Amino acid sequence: MGKYDHIPELTGPDTYFAWKREVAYSLGTEDLWCHVTDKVDRDDILGTASYRPIAVIPSAPTDAEAKSIREWLIEDIKAKAIITRRLSTSVQQLVSASHKVLARDAWKTLEDHFGRTDISSQHVIRQTLYALQMKDAADAPNYVGRHTVLRERLLNMGVAYSDEEAIFQLLRGLPRTMSWPHFKAIALSSSVSLSFDMCVARISAEAARIVDEHALESKPGSEYANAATSAPASVNPITGLCKHRHNPEGVSPLVSCRDNDTP
Repeated sequence: MGKYDHIPELTGPDTYFAWKREVAYSLGTEDLWCHVTDKVDRDDILGTASYRPIAVIPSAPTDAEAKSIREWLIEDIKAKAIITRRLSTSVQQLVSASHKVLARDAWKTLEDHFGRTDISSQHVIRQTLYALQMKDAADAPNYVGRHTVLRERLLNMGVAYSDEEAIFQLLRGLPRTMSWPHFKAIALSSSVSLSFDMCVARISAEAARIVDEHALESKPGSEYANAATSAPASVNPITGLCKHRHNPEGVSPLVSCRDNDTP
């Protein structure tokens, strides 16, 4: 695996903010972020912009000045190489390969092209979020991953997108089968305040549990499979609670089997 292969490929607006975050980290670890940022802050050593040195007499730089300019340009090419390392073929066409186009220029070109914050872009992202549906437990990583990236895009645009709204969208797109409706009901009625990250973690954990359960059930002759298939019809296989006239679905822990005959 290459040094920068962890950076997602920039293919368009959908991957821009995830790409931007990882590239910014990579530039920072190489002490090259200064070739991209345009901020000047003396208290921020790593985050202060660095610009090409200028000779006193541009047409006749001294040897020391030429050396300084050369070293700066080499570092700038390194920064540009990181920026352009993970671009799709079509996106690569936006950035000139000429060393005269500096890293900061390349960064700005991509930002202007894909980092739009106009109302129409916000609308598209919200519509995409609304349309997301989790197919099944195995689809959970993709589902929560897309939610996370789109949420980050909205926040980077400066859009007010609260945890409550993000959690609602997460839960709304869960499957309507298996234990998911019950999971959603518990999450919505919980008295404990959930953060977006906590909700993502719980969905991921529940999905992993279901996937593992299915894997065990698929093994012929396994004790788990035998137990699952031999479970009485009067027991809810998800909650393990009895089904009877006071608790027909076997979902309420407040009514026990012994209460079955209670008038």
